[in-house]
Amino acid sequence: MTQKESSVGKEYVQYVFSRTFQESVRLHMQNWMFKERFGYLLHPAIPTSAHSLSLVDVGCGNGHWLLDVADNLPSNWMLHGLDIVNNSFPAKEYLPDNVSLSIRDVFEELPEDLVGKFDVVHIRAFGLIVKGGDPNHLCANLIRMLKPGGYLQWDEVDAHRAHFVAPNPTVSTLFTDKMFALWHHVTGKIGLSFRWPGNLAPILQKNHGLEIVAAHRYGPTNKLRKPATDGWTMGFDEFFCNMMRRDEDIAKSVEPENYCALMEGVADELMHGVTIWCDLVVVVAQKPKPRTAKL
Repeated sequence: MTQKESSVGKEYVQYVFSRTFQESVRLHMQNWMFKERFGYLLHPAIPTSAHSLSLVDVGCGNGHWLLDVADNLPSNWMLHGLDIVNNSFPAKEYLPDNVSLSIRDVFEELPEDLVGKFDVVHIRAFGLIVKGGDPNHLCANLIRMLKPGGYLQWDEVDAHRAHFVAPNPTVSTLFTDKMFALWHHVTGKIGLSFRWPGNLAPILQKNHGLEIVAAHRYGPTNKLRKPATDGWTMGFDEFFCNMMRRDEDIAKSVEPENYCALMEGVADELMHGVTIWCDLVVVVAQKPKPRTAKL
């Protein structure tokens, strides 16, 4: 999500990727990878048999997840997508009748027409948006959007446990290690911390009073090692290039010729079988219903 300049440096950081068609391709690939690893779009613990329910996808990007889930839900479910800009939205002429997309900054005060409106709130991959390792303000807004008894599904990347491995001891990981060091340097400089995704369930339960219905961590599979590595590396490269364009100090610390040599070295190591993985975390939580007074 590209953030407005007035908001940068407050509760979240400026979106670290671009809004180009290449970035949209990366998002399509990311959505495929999540679905392939999870085996579902909506967690099975969320009931979907009821009719005329409402769902919102927060940070919907190019709408891939929302359109995917539209194929698997009753047509009278009302599906809505929110993002802070509409650069990647599909044309409205291509959307199903029950799908709508609109611009909304979910870190700001919610308008009344979004409060208590949705039976399901879905959000994914906000680790590079939440600043300072504190998602509580965002959590509160997501919960305000839920009806009592509604469900929040949060799919997140646990970048704190990002790691790389070589297929055998003869393959070097020198440049991949340097890329990870650069990643930690730059993310620290712009105020990002990735410890909270691994603690998402207790945050929602203890800080916000939700009932945890399900919580899962998904590690790598051999089938996904190669596509995941391609996707993560594409993201790293996009992130570094954007940060160098936006921040003069970062650009000075990462000279272009050195960066090109770094990424060429990483590409060579990946060709020899080095893989990268970040665990995927899913938490499903339910908003309590008001207690009825006993007679």
